[in-house]
Amino acid sequence: MYHFRELAKKLNLVDQLPGYSIAVRCDRILIDGLDFRLDVYGWPDNRVVFSDKTTGLNTIKQYGHTGAEQCRKTWFEMLNAIGVDTTAAEN
Repeated sequence: MYHFRELAKKLNLVDQLPGYSIAVRCDRILIDGLDFRLDVYGWPDNRVVFSDKTTGLNTIKQYGHTGAEQCRKTWFEMLNAIGVDTTAAEN
């Protein structure tokens, strides 16, 4: 996965997640809130990290340099689970 800045604009993350700290770089998007932390890393890792701060459970999915599509799917599923509308970025 790459082009995270464009993807964050399409999803309008700042407006969809008011009160959350959102950091967007070319190779990473970090969403940090009181209850959870969701982090996605691009190529070559193609990794999604979800931390539930209330239970202390962490989920890490790493797909490697050929797993961009799987990484995107997992990240979108997690975004949907926390209430983000991802239809603007789905092609």
